[in-house]
Amino acid sequence: MRGSPALYLVGAALTVIALILAVVLFSEDDGSEPPSVDAYPPASTGMEIPSTTTTFQSYATTTTPPLTGPAAVVQDYFDAITRRDYVTAWNLGGRNFEPNFNQFVADLATTAKDTVTIIAVVGNQVHITLDALQTDGSHRYFAGYYIVEGGVLVSARIHVA
Repeated sequence: MRGSPALYLVGAALTVIALILAVVLFSEDDGSEPPSVDAYPPASTGMEIPSTTTTFQSYATTTTPPLTGPAAVVQDYFDAITRRDYVTAWNLGGRNFEPNFNQFVADLATTAKDTVTIIAVVGNQVHITLDALQTDGSHRYFAGYYIVEGGVLVSARIHVA
């Protein structure tokens, strides 16, 4: 059976329009999830399935995994100081740096916020930098490392940076 050349042209035009629409619809970044694709090919039907390539836009995330082990202890210590939860900070190791609790609290009285950056963890040694924002708006900077044993800071080598 032979068809009219005009019908072939209409069919070709419709195919081109469908392809253009598919490209436009799938290339817009509307924040939606990319379409799902079955991971397995359909059961064999005796027909050859043509190979296709599909490109999906990837979305980068900026979520940082939670700290664990010695690094988490150091982070928790400074978070407690920032919350002014001095009992928790004392129990996380502050008692190993001051002779008594009252002196520990007095030494932290002018600290408004501690921002600690974990540089590296080597075994139980946690290397940090610290930006200690003071209540008067000034900053004090420190660097060094803490030793963590049994979930507690047991010693440190910290210096003014």
